[in-house]
Amino acid sequence: MNFIEIIKYNFDSLQSYSQQELIQSVQTLDLSLENIMPYITEPQQLEYGRNIIYHTKKLEVMVLYFPSLAKTLIHDHGTSIGCVYVVQGSLQNHLYIEGTGENKPTYTQVQQFTQGDLFSINNDTIHMMQNPTLFPTITFHVYSPPLEGVKTHFA
Repeated sequence: MNFIEIIKYNFDSLQSYSQQELIQSVQTLDLSLENIMPYITEPQQLEYGRNIIYHTKKLEVMVLYFPSLAKTLIHDHGTSIGCVYVVQGSLQNHLYIEGTGENKPTYTQVQQFTQGDLFSINNDTIHMMQNPTLFPTITFHVYSPPLEGVKTHFA
């Protein structure tokens, strides 16, 4: 089986698409650079490359490529939950809490992750991810349901 067929096999058999199930499925995959390399895309309109490699009504899987010092905008994930696995490099996850009324999100903390680390995304997560190094970072993301209604925040 090729890598996409393995992803399909692993995720299509899930019962509830809970965060625990998503994490367990990701942990069974061989997320080596060799397997991920064909799905890495260069940045277009964003600072980072983003490639959706598998999508169903219940699930979305993507590979992100962060060149040196690249970052995402501050964003949430709508109603989706999921997880992020660091395939290569280092990643900072800057966390925020929702502002009240017209207030902007408030920064709360930064988490540091490196190759082999896995972290969760909840439906209330507001964050900005950044490659803090001069070397590329590659990440593997799984969301359920697929991302929809994502809101970008400006601090």
